[in-house]
Amino acid sequence: MLLIDARSKLHSYFKGALITLHPDLCKSAQEQWNNCKQNVVKNLIRVRYARGAEIKNRLMSMWAHAAKLMASLSQALGSTTSKDNKIISETSVNCDDHK
Repeated sequence: MLLIDARSKLHSYFKGALITLHPDLCKSAQEQWNNCKQNVVKNLIRVRYARGAEIKNRLMSMWAHAAKLMASLSQALGSTTSKDNKIISETSVNCDDHK
């Protein structure tokens, strides 16, 4: 359940970010989003066979990749809003709480 929840939160947030991007940035952002999704899927597959602390490490790896993507999208837009920071910290805490 944690994996599905984390994945859907990231998907909703990044999909929303892509919709608001300037048209000139959309193609590049879509490519970055696709790379992020591939990384998440790879880690989800690996988590199936993982145990204990390794599961947390895989989740944090997914989150780190997604946070890096969000930072680059925010930089491309020229700003990071407090809403962006709130969502990033909330999702990070949710992943970290489930050890």
